[in-house]
Amino acid sequence: MLVAAVNTQLRCDEPSSPRAVVLELSWMAARVVAFFLVISPARAQLPDVGAHTPIVLSQPANLCLDQAEWSGDIRRVTLKYFLVVAPEHQGKSGDVFVGFRLKSQPDKRWLYSPGLGWRAYDSNDPNQGPWPYRSAAGLFPLETIALGPQGDLSGFAGDGEILVGYGLRANPGSFGAADTYKEMLDSQRFEVVWSVGADYLAAALYTVCLKFTELSRRPPVVVFPASTTKSVR
Repeated sequence: MLVAAVNTQLRCDEPSSPRAVVLELSWMAARVVAFFLVISPARAQLPDVGAHTPIVLSQPANLCLDQAEWSGDIRRVTLKYFLVVAPEHQGKSGDVFVGFRLKSQPDKRWLYSPGLGWRAYDSNDPNQGPWPYRSAAGLFPLETIALGPQGDLSGFAGDGEILVGYGLRANPGSFGAADTYKEMLDSQRFEVVWSVGADYLAAALYTVCLKFTELSRRPPVVVFPASTTKSVR
């Protein structure tokens, strides 16, 4: 494409002397070289994603966030929720779960996994879950849960509920989620985040405040798209 642009410009400009042609070609060649130096993924300088600059604050600072956020409407809703992990459970091995149930059919449940989406869960079938939202070697004080745009949920208005919770792993070396799911249910460590059709999230009235004395700034991660150039034979 660049070569075609160069040829087109030379044909349109029609320099009046050989010296003008040489100068024109030199100028265009410089532009082509500059293009590849700046844009070419092979030559681009990627930032060091591990680099960070710790900033120690002169005094503790507070950062307050809405515990739950949502956008869109019932036909295309996006949810974000901060799950608060109890102090005695922070750093312990466990699983975070995001579920959906119907009040009219309490025996039916669906679980959400970022890699699988929503899947029906059957406790009698080991091949049907449970699927955790996140498996953690150590649970964070705040577990961030984000659900991208969901499909049309208007058919579940007044009946459907989205729930969030976490279960602890009795054996940190195990990987199965069945035990952590059962532990969550037995401990009643889950809550309704949203009743489908409600104008607000159940936790939207709460604010989560963090107190900290140090923060780090990390450079953005630049990801270049894969080349789509195809050879023509």
